[in-house]
Amino acid sequence: METVNPKLETSIMRKYSQLNPKYKLLLNDTSSSTKIYQVTFKDKPRFILKCATANIENHESLDNCFKEYRIGKLIGTVTQHAVQTLDLRQKRTGKNLVVELLKDHGGVPLNFLRGKLKAGDALKMLIQLACALELLERLGISLLNIELKNIAWDSEKGLLRLIDFSTCLLYTS
Repeated sequence: METVNPKLETSIMRKYSQLNPKYKLLLNDTSSSTKIYQVTFKDKPRFILKCATANIENHESLDNCFKEYRIGKLIGTVTQHAVQTLDLRQKRTGKNLVVELLKDHGGVPLNFLRGKLKAGDALKMLIQLACALELLERLGISLLNIELKNIAWDSEKGLLRLIDFSTCLLYTS
């Protein structure tokens, strides 16, 4: 994978700039104008930086970013089976740049592990996925897009994490 400095003009990484962060492009999804970077520092924790650009007129895309942030803040604090959202910034120029900072818990998206899983790990994953989905339902959140790329597995910790909440539905009573 290539290493890229996204040259973000946002305050989200400003406090880390003196630590000489290194940016590694993990995903460039042209269909949703989203880039995901792994940010590493010497002797510091890693982060995931999710950058989404949208035309200012495309409010649905922006709404999804803010909804994902709210859901990530909520469930990242109540379960270990979801990525923890740390911060979100929006910059308005000709396009909107929305940057979400996530804790990098480690692990690999399941779409990279096809055919490489042990039976015991697969069973652990299914049980943890069922627990995570049940918790989301109790919180009034329905995960609509259960794809391998939206689920990470940390084999060292034996832990599954949901990593994308952009297509969730929120229920209110």
